[in-house]
Amino acid sequence: FINLIFGNIVFPELSYVLGNFVIFCFFSFVGHSIHELIKSSNKKYNWLLIGDAQDKIFLEELLSAKNKYEKIDLINIKELEKIENILIYDGILISDKLDISSQEIVNQILCIQKYDIQLFRIFEWCKSYLNRIPSKYVKDSIQFKRILLKRKVRFELFIKRVMDIVFSILILLITSPLILISMLIIHLEDNGSVLYRQYRSGLNGNLIKIYKLRTMSADAEKQGAQWSKKNDYRVTKIGSLLRKTRIDELPQLTSVIKGDMSLIGPRPERPEIERDQLYVLRNYNLRYLFKPGLSGWSQVNYPYGASVKDSDIKLSFDLFYLANFSLLLDLVIFFKTIKLVLNAQGSKPR
Repeated sequence: FINLIFGNIVFPELSYVLGNFVIFCFFSFVGHSIHELIKSSNKKYNWLLIGDAQDKIFLEELLSAKNKYEKIDLINIKELEKIENILIYDGILISDKLDISSQEIVNQILCIQKYDIQLFRIFEWCKSYLNRIPSKYVKDSIQFKRILLKRKVRFELFIKRVMDIVFSILILLITSPLILISMLIIHLEDNGSVLYRQYRSGLNGNLIKIYKLRTMSADAEKQGAQWSKKNDYRVTKIGSLLRKTRIDELPQLTSVIKGDMSLIGPRPERPEIERDQLYVLRNYNLRYLFKPGLSGWSQVNYPYGASVKDSDIKLSFDLFYLANFSLLLDLVIFFKTIKLVLNAQGSKPR
């Protein structure tokens, strides 16, 4: 529709597909910028939680991870009638532990709805307000897999694959001088190898080989695989700059062209580190249902992970991406990634 209105006026000499793509990107960028501006407003919400103390602690952790320091009041369902002014709350959250089919709770909910206040189950609130799906709320992983299979539309995946190849080749051509200069400086700093090879978990849990520009000292892992730390002494001087600007990740574009990775998807993790996560984190293996990505929803919403707790938070963002995959969401992540790279953000652990 946009192409019919503007295409022949703005891009008369370009092909239909290219002109349509350029215009789509422009309007998507404008729409995304307006959305981010609205989200970045300083409004603080008040929430009323009908649940228990564990629910409250969990929700406060979710909000702090998103840098949303908002007020959550906790009450029992039987105390709801005692609240004098329920209109001070922007929404009411109902614990997933409560059986909303019981007559008592149904009656209370009907009373609340008279005031035109939004009601959320915690799962739906996380999904719609925080853009996350905490793994503890995925009760049926088999059902979740079925949802993902429906979301993986063949046509969208085909377009995604084409765009992966086109953009990866384009980015490599543009940044090749930068990569070569970085490789030279890495070699001059400590005479070590310029590329770092790693095995990561890919689609369906299969191992894939990726390459990165080396950012740590040559003997950084002589004691085995370790979490990266804040102010990690193993990171070289040039390595610190390469990590901030994400230049060290550029060689992974070869894995995207090869088909082992995608530009957008859950970040591939090292099998040595994943052993603990698979054992501790519920539904962690659902990440394997999509190709891993150079960037992803968790990368643009949360800084570099350095613990199992961080991995749990990032998993919740990955599950949201898997359940809501679309080319438009990929485009939003693409623009957010550019913003992070330009601001040199998100490359260090908390």
